[in-house]
Amino acid sequence: MSVELITRYRWLIILVGLLLGSASSLITGDSVYFPLALLGVAGLLLAIFRLEWGLLMLAALLPLIPAKALMFLCALFIFAYLYRLLTGKAEFKIDTIGVWLLVFALALCCAGLLSFSPADSLQSLIAYGLYIALFFILSNVVKDRRLAYLIILALVLGAGLESAIGIYQYNVGGVAVQASWVDIEEYPESSTRVFGTMDNPNVLALYLELFMPMAFAWLYTARGLVRKSMFLVLTALMVLCMIYTASRTGWVAMAGSIFLFGLLFDRRIIAGALLGLAALMAYSPSIIIYRIQNLGGTGDSTFMYRTFIWTLCLNMVKDFWYAGVGLGSATFEKIYALYYMREGIIAHHSHNLYLQLLLETGVFGLASFLMLMYRTFTEGLNLLKNTLKRADAAMSAAIIAGFSAFLVHSLLEHSLYNYRIVLAFFVMLALQSILVRINNAENPGMAAELNSMSEERGQPEYS
Repeated sequence: MSVELITRYRWLIILVGLLLGSASSLITGDSVYFPLALLGVAGLLLAIFRLEWGLLMLAALLPLIPAKALMFLCALFIFAYLYRLLTGKAEFKIDTIGVWLLVFALALCCAGLLSFSPADSLQSLIAYGLYIALFFILSNVVKDRRLAYLIILALVLGAGLESAIGIYQYNVGGVAVQASWVDIEEYPESSTRVFGTMDNPNVLALYLELFMPMAFAWLYTARGLVRKSMFLVLTALMVLCMIYTASRTGWVAMAGSIFLFGLLFDRRIIAGALLGLAALMAYSPSIIIYRIQNLGGTGDSTFMYRTFIWTLCLNMVKDFWYAGVGLGSATFEKIYALYYMREGIIAHHSHNLYLQLLLETGVFGLASFLMLMYRTFTEGLNLLKNTLKRADAAMSAAIIAGFSAFLVHSLLEHSLYNYRIVLAFFVMLALQSILVRINNAENPGMAAELNSMSEERGQPEYS
């Protein structure tokens, strides 16, 4: 390999090396401090000299990087972007998704500053602030389709690697799981649930829900045997890992996302999905059938546990619906402790995203979040309807399907509890915004139609 070739692809070599080094460290159980130190150095260099490659590195390594390291990298990228702005090498534009994200950010700020426990809310406020800032960096730095799809590819590859780690955990066995995750008395073979690097099987399921439709969209639209084979392997890894999480809500959300993707993009997919689902159910282990049959039933201890928590949280809502108790689960726990003493049901969060947002940020926070998602869906559907690019239509349908699965799962889980999931969520928002902006630039008719809709609603124009 020539020196010129090494120089030309130096950042890609760094990225691949860090990806493999971090993965091997996690699998073998060796210290992660060395790869994390390399990550910090590479992140600093990339932030200064090649911000775009730094964003690619972040996307690929997202499931492997600890939350504090993610915050550090986001801070580096923010400073690099601000430097570009001050030197005239970057611009700042905002679209409708960005406007509603700012409204949601305002609600988060109010919840953090007016919290019953400001010190506990501070870390959550900082994390949200950094990750929301990354949304605006991505939506302004990524200006062409090639870079957008490279970031999507990095996310899918990272999710595939995370799935491989989960599958490794299942096959090796001996992975420590909490007693509350499994029903060993009823089914001894259910003693293993994989969680990858996410610390919890349900959190891993949430992560896969976001990016699995992207892998499937690429599988469906990719040309050439090599590309299709690669995305077939990635999709299969994610499906298998999702099964091994034993997350029933994750299974339902995964199936629903594939059906929704087919409905939005190509309805022939639905027929294939039905056949695949029938085959999966026919040859599924008994534990899978058992867990699905017990979902939400009177014998479902998990659902009953959540029901008790929701009852207590609804009592909290009666007292704090207008402004919430403050941002973050630590603040929630302190106020919740005053209520659970009556029933003796301990919880770190409400196990429902919408209830959690209402309790943390009040009605303004919940309403702004729902409006943010509504605008994200309408932007995606308009792009799907008007784009001239089949790949963009498929990816927009995949983003909508991923968000839909995520929001369905959020009915039974506080899906923004894990900071890596929070960052993945905002990266997905940015990708939808990026695809809309690129298509507006290429298809003025689409932009004109959206501008007329925005004027009717009193919202900013697209450019």
